[in-house]
Amino acid sequence: MNKKKLLLTLYIVGYVLFFSFKLPISAPSALVSMTAYLVLFIIGIILYQTIFLKNLNWLAHNKLKSLFILALGWMGDLVAITLGSVVIEGFGVTETLVNDSNIYLVKQAFSPFIIIVILGIIGPVVEELFYRQILITGFSKYIPSWFAIFLSSFFFACVHMHALTINEFLLVTPHFFSGVFLGFLYKKTDNILFPTILHIFGNVTGLIPLLMN
Repeated sequence: MNKKKLLLTLYIVGYVLFFSFKLPISAPSALVSMTAYLVLFIIGIILYQTIFLKNLNWLAHNKLKSLFILALGWMGDLVAITLGSVVIEGFGVTETLVNDSNIYLVKQAFSPFIIIVILGIIGPVVEELFYRQILITGFSKYIPSWFAIFLSSFFFACVHMHALTINEFLLVTPHFFSGVFLGFLYKKTDNILFPTILHIFGNVTGLIPLLMN
């Protein structure tokens, strides 16, 4: 097994192990999750450094077009999330996603700066590499791209669930619709940085109010 395949295997196994199997939220488990994000981030950067540099170079040489794509992408993602919220309201769900509630517990163990850096910036990079770069690219070799996007978005939504209940399933519909849009954006632009930047923006702007509350 060459170095790239080894790193890819470590990345996939590590992500599934630490984030697909939920640990009860406490200071120790939060530390494990934050550390896992950091380690996977480093592995991901090493694994996809060539793609990152190529994509970054495209953004640098196409600044106006990149800003235009990001502006349209932000509006598209906002529409996708809004559609998910409409579904939640349509079913009369008033609960809060457990994943969001856990932020208050994490806040007790870490400083806001660390939370913003890990969950707001590093986390989205790790997730975009897993769900868009790895899953969509891998699935597209065997199934149509639209179905690959659908599957990766379904898994993206499910990882934010902490219980197999109808309400939790409904509460992650914004994640599903957002995942579909970000997956579509990734396939259309062939640039992982576009969905990553939008994901970071969404996480950071979502975390700040929770941390200030």
